[in-house]
Amino acid sequence: MPPLDFLIIGAQKCGTTWLADMLRRHPQVFIPPEKEMFYFNRQFFESPELPNYNHSKPISWYLAFFQNAAPGQLKGEASPAYLWDPAAPRKIFDFDPSLKLIAVLRDPVERAFSQYLYYIQRGVLGDVSFEQALDMRPDLLSRGLYHQQLQRYYALFPAPQIYVAFYDDLQADAAGFLIGVERFLGVGEHVPEGVEERANVTGRPRFPIINRTLARLRYPLRKYNPPLIMDFLRRSGLAALQERVRLLNTRPLEERPQIAPQTAARLRAYFRDDVRALERLTGRDLGKWVVG
Repeated sequence: MPPLDFLIIGAQKCGTTWLADMLRRHPQVFIPPEKEMFYFNRQFFESPELPNYNHSKPISWYLAFFQNAAPGQLKGEASPAYLWDPAAPRKIFDFDPSLKLIAVLRDPVERAFSQYLYYIQRGVLGDVSFEQALDMRPDLLSRGLYHQQLQRYYALFPAPQIYVAFYDDLQADAAGFLIGVERFLGVGEHVPEGVEERANVTGRPRFPIINRTLARLRYPLRKYNPPLIMDFLRRSGLAALQERVRLLNTRPLEERPQIAPQTAARLRAYFRDDVRALERLTGRDLGKWVVG
């Protein structure tokens, strides 16, 4: 039996947390309670200039997260860094070339703006405009080049093993979206209660200095501390406590900010060639992503 059956590879801010939560409630599926293993990506999620210490851990460390799966359950996990990290496709293929892969894609301009709001919530960015953030964080745009990223997977895996879904369909019909994924995985249809509920909703920090301080503490820990110390912080609950403080300091957005029309037009021009190539790859009409 394969050690794993599927991976949700991304993209970031496209509904992967929601999808993992829904599949976790399926009796035929096992997804570990720990959110996002980040095993196959070489770069850190929020700080791509830093090496990801999980990447070099032994496979036994990774597989231990799935040891509680019941016989016959499909096993998988969701880590959105797998889509954009250049090292991930080869490491995943070498791990198991028969894995099924699921990618959820969103209008790349909207995705970039959602990631910007998320970075402000977490304290990664201070009180800066979206336009300023685009200059400060190149990953806001690079992670929306879906065709470029998917091509790395299609170069290794047979096309029938890759399922490309779209955030627009999730918003229009969450149950139907979930059933489509379940059919791809080969499990029975199961639509749990709360299928319409959103997950990982971005908000605003009540006191921005708290989240910015936590973010500044995380960076040197990731840069200078070895895996043993980082794992100790997780096992001791200190990492979870830090995350709880951050969440308690977050309030929902009363009104979602809007992208300036001229900025949106510039970004749609930036993504146009990649979107057109994605249309040819998937057979999906994505003209809305080009003209807004």
